[in-house]
Amino acid sequence: MLRSGGNFYLVDATTILQTQTQGTSFLSDSIKLYSAQAREVLGAKAGLDCLGHHYLPGTILLTVFVKH
Repeated sequence: MLRSGGNFYLVDATTILQTQTQGTSFLSDSIKLYSAQAREVLGAKAGLDCLGHHYLPGTILLTVFVKH
């Protein structure tokens, strides 16, 4: 369980061109790639505020959240 004020780091593959808020299915719906905006929506539903997004080499996206 994440304490209030604690950080959560989400590092996963994404597509740089992806802008919609929904996840994009990859390999017949078994894997979903989420845009930065979609990650913010998912984080908010979990009670997390997004502190920022950082693109790493390739198509890896780091999103940093903080718990309310």
